[in-house]
Amino acid sequence: MQGKVKVAKNSSLSNTWNALKASIFFALILLSNLVGLKSFTDGFLLRREASNSTSSCSDRPLNISQWNKTSECWAPKLFTKAVIVVIDALRYDFLIPSNDSFYYHNALNTPYETSISHPEHSILLQFLADAPTTTSQRLKGLTTGSLPTFIDVGSNFAGTNVDEDNLLYQWKSMGKDIVLLGDDTWDGLFHEFLNQTYSRPAFSFNVPDLHGVDQKVNKYLFDYIEHKPWDILIAHYLGVDHVGHRLGPNHPTMTEKLKEMDECIKRMMNLIDDDTLLLVMGDHGMDSKGNHGGDAFDEINSVLWMYSKKPAFKSFDLFGEGRFANQVDLVPTLSLILGNAIPYGSLGTLIPEPFYFHGAKYLHDSMELNMAQINRFYRSYEHRYESKNESVTKPIMHTEDEYLELFIQRYTSSKRIFEYFKSIWAEFSLLPMLTGFVSLVVGGLSLTLLMNDKNALKNSSDLLWVTLKKIILSSLPIIFFGIFIPTQFLMPLFTLIPNITILLQLSGKVSFDFLFTLPSLHSILALGLAILHVCSFGSNSFTIWEDRLTHYFCVTFGFLLVCKSFTNKDITLALKSSFWSILFIILQFFTSYITNCREEQGFFCTSTYVSTPSNTFRSLIALSLSILTSVSFPCILRNHVESTLNATISKRKLVILHVFEFLSSIFWVTQHMLANSSSLEIKYGQILVYIANIFLVGILTCLLWQVSIFSINIHRRQKSGNGEVLVAVDEYYFIFALFSSLLLFLQRPLGRLSLHSCLIQILLLLRIENSQASPGVTFMSILLSILGLSHFFTTGNQAVISSLDWNFAFIHSTSAENQVISGILMFFHTLGGPIMTCSSLPLFAAKPYTSQKRFFGSFLLICFSFLLYYLSIATSTVFFAGFFRRHLMVWKIFAPRFMLNGILLFTQQLIILVMCLWNSIFSFT
Repeated sequence: MQGKVKVAKNSSLSNTWNALKASIFFALILLSNLVGLKSFTDGFLLRREASNSTSSCSDRPLNISQWNKTSECWAPKLFTKAVIVVIDALRYDFLIPSNDSFYYHNALNTPYETSISHPEHSILLQFLADAPTTTSQRLKGLTTGSLPTFIDVGSNFAGTNVDEDNLLYQWKSMGKDIVLLGDDTWDGLFHEFLNQTYSRPAFSFNVPDLHGVDQKVNKYLFDYIEHKPWDILIAHYLGVDHVGHRLGPNHPTMTEKLKEMDECIKRMMNLIDDDTLLLVMGDHGMDSKGNHGGDAFDEINSVLWMYSKKPAFKSFDLFGEGRFANQVDLVPTLSLILGNAIPYGSLGTLIPEPFYFHGAKYLHDSMELNMAQINRFYRSYEHRYESKNESVTKPIMHTEDEYLELFIQRYTSSKRIFEYFKSIWAEFSLLPMLTGFVSLVVGGLSLTLLMNDKNALKNSSDLLWVTLKKIILSSLPIIFFGIFIPTQFLMPLFTLIPNITILLQLSGKVSFDFLFTLPSLHSILALGLAILHVCSFGSNSFTIWEDRLTHYFCVTFGFLLVCKSFTNKDITLALKSSFWSILFIILQFFTSYITNCREEQGFFCTSTYVSTPSNTFRSLIALSLSILTSVSFPCILRNHVESTLNATISKRKLVILHVFEFLSSIFWVTQHMLANSSSLEIKYGQILVYIANIFLVGILTCLLWQVSIFSINIHRRQKSGNGEVLVAVDEYYFIFALFSSLLLFLQRPLGRLSLHSCLIQILLLLRIENSQASPGVTFMSILLSILGLSHFFTTGNQAVISSLDWNFAFIHSTSAENQVISGILMFFHTLGGPIMTCSSLPLFAAKPYTSQKRFFGSFLLICFSFLLYYLSIATSTVFFAGFFRRHLMVWKIFAPRFMLNGILLFTQQLIILVMCLWNSIFSFT
């Protein structure tokens, strides 16, 4: 007896060790894929090289005789002090009177009315930002006069010091006192230049807080203007931006917030003196849903208003009405107004009105100085870019018309240089891009070999140590002789060696019989649809309409399942399978009506996804249906487990699910009520945080508890007639249900309906998989992959930055200063659909009756196939992003889709790897 126990224990340990080695070998392939993805990213999304040069008062780019003896820096200053007010996300049309009934109209009127009634005291302009329209990048542009690259958007959440010459550096070098009130992004970027005694930075990344930052600014601002010592006073309000993110621009709270800003502006106008310039601006705009980040017109269309108590502006009619300025134009304009040197890398062009007030010659001389500075910067790049710009000379002009004509020439030339740099500053390094693409292709071939290997578990286990040894041996010569290898070739070699080594080892171990075996008809059709999807990323139109594309693919798969069901000889089973397949299609059609349109879809798409709570009939219906599905979810799960698996889920577990779904429903009903009343939200808003934290802590505790129970005591049940066992199927279902409940909680009502549909569709596919109507692993894995992508779109997302709903980063806290937790919550909210389908993979491997070893082999097989699909899409988006790198729409369409798929691939690989390691350790104990 002891001998049998010892043999059983040894067998268990052996199986566990083999499964663990197979999982580690699988991890090598996944890690190699990520290294390849990073290689391409490094070549495709390079940061712009910042210039270390700085401008100084002693080094003028051009000497203008009448200004040579000025006590100022490059030119006489027109004002001694400035109050710079940034109202985050202030869109231009918010300030323009309108007969429309939108809540954002006719609330902030003072700037427009003052500019019309007193044009010599103020000027109002459209202020166009450059993408990405995120606050950190916009502040860099507003202070350096230069352009960020697309990849800079990532630093919006972890601002670092600005290394380039900038306005604050120039002001500090002249001994000016700079005081900041509001958004702490300024403090992160320019900490060393700010007066820390008087500055009051406020945490900026708490979207649910609509008033806190603004109240802190107002607490100090008006007193500072009258009584404190400062030269530059920066006040950055965040309320308008947070109202947009939280409730959308067309909401009564936006009217209240804009009226509040209007009163603040009036008060500042009264308090400043004649030597102080007041600037009110937005750093970017917002789209119709209150979001920003991309380059849609509403996102880049902000406002600049300059005001002076003394006459200081003269209308410049040569440009006509409706004139705009680029945000980089503020830098040279403000520099010469305040009498400091223009930052070295500025590409901005003077805004003429404040200089034209002093005459055409003064405007011309200022523009000559501005142009000389741009040319100096331009010449510093001549070693890389051919210079075609004419040199700046100082002709002698005597008439006002001649001065104006020359100003227009210089102005046009300056704008041309700005557009030139805008077009060429996205640098690409082809070798890392090519290396990354080849690495992903090789990784895909490795997964293909494993997927078609009947002994994948054994071969993966056997190959681990051999492969690791060969990777190390292949890398050693490169390490020792690296000094003789050009630097640009080192990283590509280190990137490719693991992938190629793994592929060579697999090709020597795996049989290639599958190449000569004809797959089933359903597998061929599934592969055909997969190839169509992979190739679709070569078209910007198909990429734009991918939400419709994935929907039609899911429906097509549903019809194929209907056809497959009638191949069963058992009529009852055929009817059941066809019913399940038709129900799958109906649910897919239902969720397809939940859309969140992207800008490029134009009038051909109508958004139905409600991203902000309102009292409309549609939103109330969505909330009611969401609550109904929450109540029914545990019942549906119980019915599925009992009817499909002949197993039961304990009453205790069902009660736990009901409690969490009840808490979730209470949260969203309360959130809906409070969001439509500002007074109620201020008074009772903390209740939402308490409910959210109770839910999150409770469900995470239950998940950890259930995982520990599973790892200690795997439920087994002997089947009559053979020695196979039931492998913890009901435990898997409960873990999946708990995790799904978490994902459902992190969705708005319509998003919850979409994920509930996804959950039911997964259960329907499991019914088909566990019956004789199963179409095979390839078919199911491709369908699950596309289903996850389809529900990514129907939960209010698109492959654009502006579709992100930042409210979910702050669902757990009113301060939300723990950005790790906020990031995780945003991650689960945004990728809920793909994560749900990925986490369901063990259910497709754990058939009702199967051995433990067979289960793990089946699990690896479906994981290989599932990941191969996402890897194929990643490889396709990488290829087309690189191929169309100079395409007009690369940063608007191809680059965001490539980055989305990079995130998806990383997510799916991480989840699958964790599940593989977990099952390899605990499945055989």
